[in-house]
Amino acid sequence: MEFNVDITRLSSKGQIIIPNEIRKSLELHESELLLVFSDSDERAILLKPVGIEDFNEYKKKNPELQEYSKKNNNKKDKTNTA
Repeated sequence: MEFNVDITRLSSKGQIIIPNEIRKSLELHESELLLVFSDSDERAILLKPVGIEDFNEYKKKNPELQEYSKKNNNKKDKTNTA
């Protein structure tokens, strides 16, 4: 198992850049889906690359994620119609 550690900065838009060495070692590509987990007690964030099928399967097992997705999709629909 290869383990990489690096540092990055959060932009004013809430974006982060995954360092190039880590992107290469994980074979991450532009527009790839990343599942985001957070632990507020530890102030930790975990990103996991997932395919759309994996994400949809995860949503089925986690009702809170289904509800979030519904709210998020409704917001996108409203902004697209304006």
